[in-house]
Amino acid sequence: MREKFIIPYRGMSGGPFHIQAAGISYCDGSYRIQRENSQFFVLEAIESGRGTLRVGNQTFHPQSGDGYLISAHTSHCYYSDSRDPWIKYWFNVDGAAFESLVRGFELSEAVYFPQCHLAPFFAAAMREIAEAPPESAVELAVGLVTRIVRKFYLAHHRNGGDTISPTGRQLKEFLDQHICGETPKLEELCRLCELSEAQLLRVFKRDFGQSPLAYLLQAKIHLACQFLSSSNITVKELAGMLHFTDPFYFSRVFKRKTGCSPRDYHRKTFGRQEVLPGNLSK
Repeated sequence: MREKFIIPYRGMSGGPFHIQAAGISYCDGSYRIQRENSQFFVLEAIESGRGTLRVGNQTFHPQSGDGYLISAHTSHCYYSDSRDPWIKYWFNVDGAAFESLVRGFELSEAVYFPQCHLAPFFAAAMREIAEAPPESAVELAVGLVTRIVRKFYLAHHRNGGDTISPTGRQLKEFLDQHICGETPKLEELCRLCELSEAQLLRVFKRDFGQSPLAYLLQAKIHLACQFLSSSNITVKELAGMLHFTDPFYFSRVFKRKTGCSPRDYHRKTFGRQEVLPGNLSK
């Protein structure tokens, strides 16, 4: 078992946003951490290997690509698999301001972020901190940890919390790549996931509450709203960008989903902070 400390242990209660320590753990079969009513937060990203995390009555099995955020005031235990041990990056943080940050990002109850792929960001952050002058390293670390919390937030909401199936996540990522492209056919989605049409529709509706094509249309309309509220793009240009072959059809769909035409929406929202109209999932 070997650890490299990027920020040496600095003790408890060092201010409203206090990074106690940070480092890289090269684990082996003996690695095990257990805390009762911990007084600090733990942020970790797994580069490789497998292990087990228990927080209260929840059990997770973090592996390569995963991350987790363990809140303060919890009892928890985590340990590495002896045959496939972790290499992981971590920050231990306390302070009322950091606790407010986590609460503000609605992550107080979130723990596990499967396949968030944050290990490269953690690694880059560690390099920046290690290379910074000592007088600015801690301030730099505070900014980087804040960005990590935001990335956990984005991963949590992109994945629908911890409830999205791997197949649902795969489908959503594929559809997100086609917002400005041609709408894929159901047969293509079925081949991608090796599911029947009925299975695919059942999985996606369970995970996201609507069909894949309804989700993609909602995403296209959402993006159209953003462009109309922030640019002078024409309806014809916008329809082409979103791969609607007929701008008149695009206008009809947009009005059905938002309650007003693209031109009216542009006139009402251009130059203002965007407020999306109604429920775009209808």
